[in-house]
Amino acid sequence: MLDASDRRMYSSDQGRLLPLDSLRAIAALAVLLYHYTKGYEEIVGPHISPVPAVALGYLGVELFFVISGYVIAWTLQRSASLADFAFGRIARLYPAYLACAAVTGVVIFGFGFNPANIQTGDIAWNSVIGLPPLVNANNLDASYWSLGVEVSFYVMAAAFTYGLPKLRIEIFCIVWLGASFAARARFPEAIQFQLLLASGYSPLFVSGAMLFVLSRTKRPDWLACATFAAALVMCLIGANPHWIRPEKAGLCLFIALVYAAASGRAGLLLNFGPLVILGQASYSLYLIHQIVGYWIIANLEGLGIPPLIAIAAAVCVAISLALSLRSWVEVPVQRFLRRAARTHIAGNVRVDVPESNKGESSVEKTPAS
Repeated sequence: MLDASDRRMYSSDQGRLLPLDSLRAIAALAVLLYHYTKGYEEIVGPHISPVPAVALGYLGVELFFVISGYVIAWTLQRSASLADFAFGRIARLYPAYLACAAVTGVVIFGFGFNPANIQTGDIAWNSVIGLPPLVNANNLDASYWSLGVEVSFYVMAAAFTYGLPKLRIEIFCIVWLGASFAARARFPEAIQFQLLLASGYSPLFVSGAMLFVLSRTKRPDWLACATFAAALVMCLIGANPHWIRPEKAGLCLFIALVYAAASGRAGLLLNFGPLVILGQASYSLYLIHQIVGYWIIANLEGLGIPPLIAIAAAVCVAISLALSLRSWVEVPVQRFLRRAARTHIAGNVRVDVPESNKGESSVEKTPAS
């Protein structure tokens, strides 16, 4: 049975791991504030008066990748089949993506706010997540670049898991890290290849995945430990394998945060209700905030409103839109699609939870990434 502290880590909504939701909220807010301060001035133009720049907020995306590694490793363990996993990912990603892309498109082409010079020909390419950069087209919103990295990870991990079911996920992770290292060293200019391989971010996904693997037993074996260690070392290595990047040591903090959240060691700190709720809407917040926020800030500053007030207004609107999209699009459409899928995908979803969490609910079937 779960004790009171364990139960507080999980919601009744598909067994979500609440501290991870809180980390998602923190990551999304960091990215949002980066874009509304430093990013705005790079894309739109200077604020009408100086504002403090959240210069490291972009690292929130890398925290997302560590969380995604943990959650996708768990989801692969409990998905009944490749079709079950793939449909779950589509149901998770596409409803909010299409809704947010539609709103962004209205702002760009309907209201004429187009600081990134998006062309009408880019619209069709954006119907497929992650496709625009591969065909030299523009994402409707620059934030969408990370979705392509996520999808590359999903495809590779799922192909390995279901194509070679007798091999452990650590083998995939080791091979991916090695291929990423080689690609970054030998083909640094092959941008599309790097995107398909997600080579710049494989250590983050692998670190998260190994946190899940290591959480499943109190006596982790040498292969899991070696894979985790290799991922940590890779976090310190840049495109040139002969140079170590000490500043990347900060990524280890993200890995520690995900470990603390997933293991319950930061449960009391990360179970703050509003943060959890925002974290559950973090996918929509990430997708909707940039162009819409820039538009709001630009219009308010054009009226002479101080930048900090304009930024605060944009934050409030972005969060309100994200919560609305979560309630009106993400949740109902996902439920509809999952009900429809039950009639087409045979087999029950298997549940494989860590030994230390026997009897607990798992992470949601298709968690936010």
